[in-house]
Amino acid sequence: MKLSNILLTEGYLDSLADKLSKKFPHLQFYVKFGERIDVKGSQQHLLDFGDKYHGQVLGDYEVFHTDDDDQGEIVRIVRKDR
Repeated sequence: MKLSNILLTEGYLDSLADKLSKKFPHLQFYVKFGERIDVKGSQQHLLDFGDKYHGQVLGDYEVFHTDDDDQGEIVRIVRKDR
């Protein structure tokens, strides 16, 4: 991967996190490791968002949602499989 691709990805994720934060003010969107966005909020808000948007594609990324027995609702925006 070229450095320019990494910078474009990070810029894209930062921009996406900002836009989502404005659209969903009850959730927080954190860019992690320049590779994904972790979504934080109440368990109910995570469940609602994850159920509604799981699998939705956002450019080269998609919304991933699962319910973990130990951690509760987990929602992330990750690079989609090619």
